[in-house]
Formats: sequence, structure tokens, C-alpha cells
Amino acid sequence: MATVPWFQRSFSLDAPLHTWPEVVERFRGLPPRIEDKVRPLSRATLTASDGGWSILENIGHLLVLDKVFGGRIEDFLAGAPILRAADLENKATFTARFNEW
Repeated sequence: MATVPWFQRSFSLDAPLHTWPEVVERFRGLPPRIEDKVRPLSRATLTASDGGWSILENIGHLLVLDKVFGGRIEDFLAGAPILRAADLENKATFTARFNEW
């Protein structure tokens, strides 16, 4: 199965409003679910890469994104005319060196 590059993907945002609390709960439950999945894995497995990001780098990237989205919510609530930009080059993920944590 071919992977579709991120910026070529599309997402439907027309889910009924009553389903959004479920989505929020899924996001809130993500950290313990990730921890449960990676706990039994060896350091070698967590840091292995086939040219893309390792498991730890993917998890770290989610942490970076969480900060961006949190900031965007702050911008929105403050009435900012433009929400803060994402780092499309993923500098924060690359410079964080998540495999060394």
C-alpha cells in the first residue's frame, strides 16, 4: 500500500457536532495508549529507522504538534486575525533528538 504524502491528503470535517466530544476524548487518551504500546519495545526497536522517523521521533513529533495546536487555540481564543504558523520543515522535531531521550 502506497503512503500518500501528508500535504496531498484530505480530511473530512463534516462530522456531526455531537461526535466531537468523542474525538476530544480519543486525543486525551492518546498518551496512555502510546505508552502501553511502546513499553514492551526495546530501545533498538524504538530508535530504528528505515529512512523515515523512528517510533520515538514520531511520538516526539506528536508532542511538538500538540504545542502548535495548543498555541493555535490560544490565538483563536484571543481573537488573533491569523493563527500561528506550523513549522513545515519540522525543525523542532529534527533538533529535539528524540532518539536520545
